[in-house]
Amino acid sequence: MKGSRVLTSKSDLNQTVTSVTVLEHSKINNVQKKLQDNIYYRGNEIVLTSFAGVKNDVIAQCRNIKYQAELGEVAIILFYVGIVMPTVDSRLIQTADEVNIAIICMPLNNPTLAYSDVIMEISNAIFNDQLKHPYLAVEMLKDFYSRSDKKRNLDAALQIISRKFSISLAIFNQQMILLNQSNWPQGSKVEWLTIVKNPLFKTQNVISRNNLVCEKQAMVNNGQKLYLFTLMTNKRLSNFQESQILQFIKIMLNMYHQNETIYINNKDMIDALLNGKETKALQIAKQLKIKVADFKNFWLIDNTSDLKNQHLIDVIRDLSRMFSNKILCEAYKNRIVILFSKRVNLDDLMIWGEQILSCFENVKEKQGQGIYLNYFLDLGNFSAYNKYFSLLELVKPYIVKIFPHKKIFGIQDLKFVKRCKDIFKTKNYTNFSKIIAPISKNKSLLQTLTTYFLDANTNILVTAQLECVHRNTIKYRLDRIENLLGFSIDNPIMLGDLTTALALERIVNYKQDN
Repeated sequence: MKGSRVLTSKSDLNQTVTSVTVLEHSKINNVQKKLQDNIYYRGNEIVLTSFAGVKNDVIAQCRNIKYQAELGEVAIILFYVGIVMPTVDSRLIQTADEVNIAIICMPLNNPTLAYSDVIMEISNAIFNDQLKHPYLAVEMLKDFYSRSDKKRNLDAALQIISRKFSISLAIFNQQMILLNQSNWPQGSKVEWLTIVKNPLFKTQNVISRNNLVCEKQAMVNNGQKLYLFTLMTNKRLSNFQESQILQFIKIMLNMYHQNETIYINNKDMIDALLNGKETKALQIAKQLKIKVADFKNFWLIDNTSDLKNQHLIDVIRDLSRMFSNKILCEAYKNRIVILFSKRVNLDDLMIWGEQILSCFENVKEKQGQGIYLNYFLDLGNFSAYNKYFSLLELVKPYIVKIFPHKKIFGIQDLKFVKRCKDIFKTKNYTNFSKIIAPISKNKSLLQTLTTYFLDANTNILVTAQLECVHRNTIKYRLDRIENLLGFSIDNPIMLGDLTTALALERIVNYKQDN
């Protein structure tokens, strides 16, 4: 980086650097947003860019600076100024100072500069610093507390360690029940149960095999003995790094385990199932003498954040036993989860759902929030719990936009909401808008058709009740709608696109109204 210059004057240059990255999509658009949603940003990174996509657009460059600051990055290194970017505008420097992100400019008009050289130089500096840095635990704590309250837990703490040191970690209790884990690379599978059962761990704390090193360390939390297992490739951590990791984990255990029961219960198993921790779920189920494979179906009752009424949960549990002989019903965060064994036919399932909803009639909820139910049937394997739970979390903000009156949802409903969400996010819904264009300016006709399909399940009487008009009025409006659209609304070929068009119209109007 010889010959480079710091252009900002107010940005803090004493910030810790964790990594280096390259800004490839400098236009803030759907592509960049999609990448952002799927990439884990470490924060405190140095970003290399030439702003090639916005080389003459200072406003877009400033937006990028603010965007990188929101992601927690600490500096921008500009390449090829005078070749790609004509010059560095003063507005760009001012914006960077305002959001506390440094701008470093590589030598001007130099086409021989290479990203790889700077990446290597920064990476070496970070590596050497991490070897001798005396405040690793403090840095990890800063990373931890930079997250939102909802994302602060023991799993998040282990993820920080795992990513920082490229290792896998797991915490077991004295009965060798897996409590928490974080694997490296992220998403990989580690056979922890096989590892901890290795008889060599009875006489030694370190095992090396096939370029892997696994280490066992004992800890005590609230009088209970715990074990930390770390799995590394080729090279062990230094004694100092191990002590800092232990110090960090002990702090997290004291904060996030002292108020949690160490004894395993149904909630722990439900948590493990919904979050894709198959090994942990099986271990908990074994200790509780529960056969998880019996539970192929579940209800998830959402928006119960204010409910701390154990009696209500007991009532729902007893009610549910009328529909299935094996039931697990527990409060889970801001939800109630009901696992059940018997496959219930759809009519009985709707009756069950309506009776659950009736339990909440006298419960005062936060203004603007309402209880709604999601059912999932015939789960093929353990991963389906996490798959459907993740889908629900993904589409949750759009459910009320598309179905403001509906209270019970199945998997097909959620998949439909996801499809509409994806189309809306791409802003490529012109073809759908054309379908309902002939009635788009007639609010009463558009509302009737939307209510008919999205709220009343194509039932004329229910539509009339929701619209507060006579059913003959609905029939008349539907006939008029068909004449204007130029096709039968009962045509199965058109049903999918027509329903999607109406749902997208609701999303757009909801956004405008709010």
